[in-house]
Amino acid sequence: MENARLISENERLLNRILNPPKEEERTFAPTPSTELRPRVTSWRVRQQMLEAEDRERARLMAEARKNAPVTTEDLEKEMKIAESTRETESSNGTKS
Repeated sequence: MENARLISENERLLNRILNPPKEEERTFAPTPSTELRPRVTSWRVRQQMLEAEDRERARLMAEARKNAPVTTEDLEKEMKIAESTRETESSNGTKS
């Protein structure tokens, strides 16, 4: 009886050592950077962080304006400006 229990326990331990159970890969969600910051920051550090964020925001806004599609209204405004410029130039040219 004792022998059988020891044999089965030895077999179980050998199986566990030779074929370890596969653990699922643990993935962690990225933590926001605000949690990594200390609770108290000096004004200079805070000012530099705010300025860097503002520069990045301004860069993204400029990039968005550059890549923005031209609307029909914009084209019509340009056409009216060009027409009025031509009319002014032609009226100035005939008076001279």
